[in-house]
Amino acid sequence: MKTFLIVIILFVLGGFILPNDYSTSKNLRITAPASDIHSIVESMDTWEQWTVWEQANPPAGLEDPGQMQSGAGSSLYFEGRMLSGWFVIKSSSVSEGFYYDVMAADGSKAKGAVTYLDNGGVTNVNWTMAGNIENPIIIAPYLALLMDFIVGSALNQNLVNLKEQVKRGKS
Repeated sequence: MKTFLIVIILFVLGGFILPNDYSTSKNLRITAPASDIHSIVESMDTWEQWTVWEQANPPAGLEDPGQMQSGAGSSLYFEGRMLSGWFVIKSSSVSEGFYYDVMAADGSKAKGAVTYLDNGGVTNVNWTMAGNIENPIIIAPYLALLMDFIVGSALNQNLVNLKEQVKRGKS
């Protein structure tokens, strides 16, 4: 019983001491110019075709923060296995990349970016995402430790799917 109590106390203390921030980054080389890749990435109406996040209609009463389908200011409401919310594009250009905010239905927020390094028709695509988990308070830091696996897996699959989408666009 004493050992169990010590484990519980250490778990709770860890929940208050450990950081609840996370950051993950994945990259993939795609044989295509950055402009071809960027045109797919910035178009929110094609995301359902190649990302793991499913486009959905927002619940009644939620206002769409964006009005367009591509470029800065556009948005997409998504539903996933673990999270739902909005992607909102903050800026988008071939040279600078694609930057977005995630506003989840549970109140958590994250920032993401897809950047390109074009090496003469072979482009290194880098996808990063960083955020902070606030709830549940004691468990949040432990969830943050898992985010590289959870979010990283999604980003990696998105990149693989993006590569296939780019190939389909070329044929």
